[in-house]
Amino acid sequence: MPSPTRSVVLGACVSLMLFAFSGLPAIGACVLCIGFLSPGLATVWHYSKAADGRLAAMDGVRLGAQSGLLGFAMLILLSTLSWLLSGRPDLMGPVIEQMQADESGLLAIIVASAPEGEDPMAEFESMMRSPLFGLLSALMLAGLLSLGGAIGGALGSTVFGRTVSDDEL
Repeated sequence: MPSPTRSVVLGACVSLMLFAFSGLPAIGACVLCIGFLSPGLATVWHYSKAADGRLAAMDGVRLGAQSGLLGFAMLILLSTLSWLLSGRPDLMGPVIEQMQADESGLLAIIVASAPEGEDPMAEFESMMRSPLFGLLSALMLAGLLSLGGAIGGALGSTVFGRTVSDDEL
């Protein structure tokens, strides 16, 4: 069987390119959903071409999860590099400002329902800037990308490869 490394890197790069377009207003949500499944689909498609279509379903899941995790690592690396090169000292500042500007969002509901004299914004900003929040957010994104890649890999092994049992390989 061929080495899956190129296929995994290709799947991660496809996912990364789709996440770059997820901020577009008209198609952002659709591209974001496809971005979660794309690492597995692209990886399995590329690998099944190299393996002459012989691919066990669990191999598709494994390859998809690997490409999802690699896509997550590349996304974090490029986001951090972009943040460092931008010269902004505050990473969460623009996110908090955008949430404050959205008057119909969850933050507006929290502010409106807060008891008189309390400042829920101070607590919210403190939570958003905490290292624990950043770590939990990163772990959740890694899990989602890995799960999405695994689902995409399972779909891809069904669609693109002649699925074989592990005994036949």
